[in-house]
Amino acid sequence: MNIDQLTKSEIKRMFTTTTYQRGLKYYKSGRVRNLYYDPINYKWSAEVRGTHTYEVEIVDDDGISYNCDCPAFSEYWGPCKHIAAVLLKIHESKKRANIPAKIKSLSDLNRSSEQDRQAQYMKELTNSFIQTISTFSLNFDQTVQKNRKPLMVDWIIEVKKGSYRLPKTLAVEMKVGLNRTYVVKKIKEFLKAVDQKVQYSFTAKYSYDPIEQMFTEQDQEIIDLLIEAIKYDELYKEIYDPYDQSSYSREERSISIPPMLIDQLLAKFEGRTIHFQKDKHVYNQIKVISNQHPLSLKLDKGVDNGFQLDLSQLLSWEFWDFYGYISKKNYFYKISPEQEKIIEELKNMISRMRTPILPIADDQIEPFVSQVVPVIEKTSKLKITDHVASQIVKLPLHAKMYVDRIDNILTISIEFCYGKHKIDPFVVNSDRTNGPIIMRQTGKEEEIMDIIESASLKYNRAGLYVEGEEGIFEFLYETLPQLEEKMEIYLTQAVKSLLLPEKSTPTVNIDVNSTENWLEVGFDMEDVNRQEIEHILQSVVEKKRYYRLNNGAFVNLQSEEFQTVQQIVHEFQINPRQLQDETIPLPIFRGIQLDEMLQNDLGSGAKYGNQFRRLLHHLKHPEDLDFSVPDTLLADLRDYQYNGFQWMKTLAGFKLGGILADEMGLGKTVQAIALILSSFSESESTKPALIVAPASLVYNWKNEFQKFAPILDVAVVIGLPQERQDILQNDHLPQVLITSYPTLRQDIDKYLENQFSTFILDEAQSIKNHTTKTAKAVRQINAETCFALTGTPIENSVDELWSIFQRVIPNFFPPLTRFRRIEPEKIAKMIRPFLLRRVKKDVLKELPDKIESINYSDLTKPQKELYLAYLERIRTEAAESIQKNGFERSKIKILAGLTRLRQICCHPSLFVDNYQGDSGKLDQLMEMIENGRENGRRMLVFSQFTSMLAIIRERLEQAGVKFFYLDGQTKPKERVDMVDCFNAGEGDVFLISLKAGNTGLNLTGADTVILYDLWWNPAVEDQAAGRAHRIGQKRVVQVIRLITQGTIEEKMYELQQNKKELIDTVIQAGEEGIAKLTEEDIKEILNL
Repeated sequence: MNIDQLTKSEIKRMFTTTTYQRGLKYYKSGRVRNLYYDPINYKWSAEVRGTHTYEVEIVDDDGISYNCDCPAFSEYWGPCKHIAAVLLKIHESKKRANIPAKIKSLSDLNRSSEQDRQAQYMKELTNSFIQTISTFSLNFDQTVQKNRKPLMVDWIIEVKKGSYRLPKTLAVEMKVGLNRTYVVKKIKEFLKAVDQKVQYSFTAKYSYDPIEQMFTEQDQEIIDLLIEAIKYDELYKEIYDPYDQSSYSREERSISIPPMLIDQLLAKFEGRTIHFQKDKHVYNQIKVISNQHPLSLKLDKGVDNGFQLDLSQLLSWEFWDFYGYISKKNYFYKISPEQEKIIEELKNMISRMRTPILPIADDQIEPFVSQVVPVIEKTSKLKITDHVASQIVKLPLHAKMYVDRIDNILTISIEFCYGKHKIDPFVVNSDRTNGPIIMRQTGKEEEIMDIIESASLKYNRAGLYVEGEEGIFEFLYETLPQLEEKMEIYLTQAVKSLLLPEKSTPTVNIDVNSTENWLEVGFDMEDVNRQEIEHILQSVVEKKRYYRLNNGAFVNLQSEEFQTVQQIVHEFQINPRQLQDETIPLPIFRGIQLDEMLQNDLGSGAKYGNQFRRLLHHLKHPEDLDFSVPDTLLADLRDYQYNGFQWMKTLAGFKLGGILADEMGLGKTVQAIALILSSFSESESTKPALIVAPASLVYNWKNEFQKFAPILDVAVVIGLPQERQDILQNDHLPQVLITSYPTLRQDIDKYLENQFSTFILDEAQSIKNHTTKTAKAVRQINAETCFALTGTPIENSVDELWSIFQRVIPNFFPPLTRFRRIEPEKIAKMIRPFLLRRVKKDVLKELPDKIESINYSDLTKPQKELYLAYLERIRTEAAESIQKNGFERSKIKILAGLTRLRQICCHPSLFVDNYQGDSGKLDQLMEMIENGRENGRRMLVFSQFTSMLAIIRERLEQAGVKFFYLDGQTKPKERVDMVDCFNAGEGDVFLISLKAGNTGLNLTGADTVILYDLWWNPAVEDQAAGRAHRIGQKRVVQVIRLITQGTIEEKMYELQQNKKELIDTVIQAGEEGIAKLTEEDIKEILNL
């Protein structure tokens, strides 16, 4: 018979009744551990925990043999209870795990292939693991608790005296038994046996057996804490006395209570019967009390004279500094750390005096009552006898300071008044006589004296004094303000004359000059003459702490009012020489900044003239103005366009400019035309307006003028140099000149000969780089007002905003190096009146939705092979180049490599000659175009690579698809014609170069925008999508980005999303930009 065939009954028949029953108990109590089966040798092994841990082996090979290393097995040569427990465990485990029968013989295994043998071996190991883990599910308490007998436990708590190295502690002993209790002689060993649920022998008649016995719930909770205390007990032995084996753990029958468990153990012992041995007394219970003052001290009259503090009661208390308790008899009081310190100091005082009576002399009683008594009352009940209490007076403190002036010296005297009693803090009164004992408010007195001591005061026999201009200023303007709320301060008239009257604080006067071109800013101080005001302002610029007037009064230049004056001088770069004038001219565009600065800091300290108030209101609320739209404008402006017109008219009225940053497709052009038309309708000015736009858009502007303002004389100034010269040198210039950025740069000398009323910069991001010749030429144009039109005033960095503002409002921002240090939030505040941005979702509720999606394509096999090879090459070269030359010197080369990878994603033939393979993305595009045409969709396809557009163009021609094509070489007139034809319904596809066609095109005839390849800057892509999603669109616009899966295009898209800076911090919601590529970006893209 083998183990697979054994039943529970057959196992029982293998043993005597007693042995089987004991083995059954061991099995049920979970004493069988680490059961393991070796399938090669057919051997089971396990550990059984009894009084000791025994190892059992059972071999199942042509019959069952067994072995156990317990004394009973070696003595009687019969199966013991440990073997019975293991057989029961094997039976239960095989049943639980549903383990198949073992291989019948070794020959069966030998006949198997080596692979089969290994598989079988691994399977058996898994079965063994299942068996072992299954033992963990046994719950000792649930299995045997019902049949176990409760144990009696006697708890003994004793005091273990300390030494110079060891603190005094409480120690716990215990007695355990069933019908009577036995002393636990080695408490740590016993607790470990309880924790491991193994037997522990006390005497020949009694052993602790966890199978048959159990502790009450209350006792078990204490035991659990003591088991934890064992770790701390051993630790303390190592810390306090590692070499003295007889010291800390000398008594094996007890275990010291560690401080971190004292609260829990005392709480468990409280209220139950125990034996607490203290000195020669034994108590049956202990009481634990918190939040009380247990000590009782007495303040009384002295024996001969003076007073005394009786600390006698402290001697009857036990002080447990190791635990934070004090005790008397069987009462334990929990004390706070503060109480602990005070009690310890009182005990030390008794030790040093060798008497519990602390004598207090007459001249000591007042500081004792004022300083010591309040502290003692926090820890103890202080009884003050009637004789003493009748002399103590409690009165509120009235602190007073008297300041006088003798020549250039201030004299100061201080009094602490309690009722009619006056105390000089600098005089020690050693003769109290029989007067009252005043309980002084020492805390408040100390606060005052701390300020006095930190001031630059001197002391002599006459009292406190301060001398010297610096010292007097510090005392009057720094020390006295700190003391004002703590004491009454009395100044003589001589001292008051040194203080500037409140009415003489500075005021800032602001108004607009008569020509309305400048702000006039003046500083004034009542009762201070103009010459001294100039000197004060000079001192402010020099950042001095004070200025002394001719009459001797100090002017505190550190006050909020003067700090604001200093900020104005610094912020607006006011020349110190200008401070000599009664008014300082500032550009009118500084009005909002000035107002915010003054409102935040000075509030009512500023005086605004009527014209300045009018200016502020108009700039903050342009919607309140009502400029009439010219009747000759052949367009019905939408509400937001009308508001934009009002905003531009308001700024133009003050000869100011701004940036109209409406999202693409919201009609910035018609708003600008309305402004220009209005300027000619309201005056007979002969100054023409000038519009500069990208070359591809100049005829768009011409057509828009013909459409909306045909009454104006408009000329396009491009073409041959002679043709341009003829227009610009004509004695009678057209009312509106339209030219391109490159042409303006070429003809700048001719334009400088003229003055213009209105200067419009279309797609103003063209001058985002302030160092280019184009930007410099634009800044030279002489115009009364200038407006920039752009949907993306910031594409890469705020430097671009700075460049545009240099033309729109020259000198509005500080020099670029300083500008870069300005917080974005502050920039936003500065430009708020001069930048207007609206987005479609807010103002065009009727505009159909724009749905954006991503279509992923796979590289074809030859395309993938080429991509991976080139990627590895670029990674290697990039890493080597960065290491050798640094990032900046390697950047151009790396970007060129990235461009090659992107071209491979588009189509490898963009740079690989004679490439004969396909492109997964191109195949996907052609499929999309075919499906789109079948569903009546009309599509715009954008790519930054004109060579890619050429490939697409060839495929469309082969497929017989009619299309339009536009890139940077397309002439402006042809652009206009093609756009008109497409919007009229001709053709289904429009191929457009991303950079040439992402601005100035109105292609509402399309309802699908396909971005064939990604651009680093998502703003450029948004502009491309805006060609179709704009005013006039009647259908939902779908924007589709084509991305090649598993390539850097995915990294590019992730980079776009992760690095989209919230430029609306500076601009407004909806405006986004992306920072230039950093070294970290490159490494992320290439996985370096």
